[in-house]
Amino acid sequence: MNSKTCPFLAAMIFAFTWQIHAEDLKLAQWQLSYAGKPLANQTVLLEGKKAPTWFDFFRSREKVKTIAITDDKGFFQTVDLPAGDYTLKLVHVGKEPVAVKMFTLAKGYKDVSEKVELKDSVKFEEQLKTDVLRQEETQPK
Repeated sequence: MNSKTCPFLAAMIFAFTWQIHAEDLKLAQWQLSYAGKPLANQTVLLEGKKAPTWFDFFRSREKVKTIAITDDKGFFQTVDLPAGDYTLKLVHVGKEPVAVKMFTLAKGYKDVSEKVELKDSVKFEEQLKTDVLRQEETQPK
């Protein structure tokens, strides 16, 4: 190897290994409730578009979809969801998903936590009431 090749080779190794360094986990979590009670075992869909980065200015924004199910206290969380604009939707069998919240995850976020109280305007209100009542019946007293 000559003296001109070594610096070039070192720069190439650095460039390729820079992208594989460890990053902190990004946590986003929500708590859903309806009529003041947790919405347990509810399937939720997060749909959105990933925020553009400096190296993909020539591409369209990548679509992101992820599904989660709330726990018995109405909580659900995602790990390493890319920064971007999203819509939180409720999903029930045989019905179209219903958008209940739009939000943005900023670049560089580390921990996002939010409570979402669902309003009576949700399209499948009767199903939500049934889910809440069923959850109350199964809770030990």
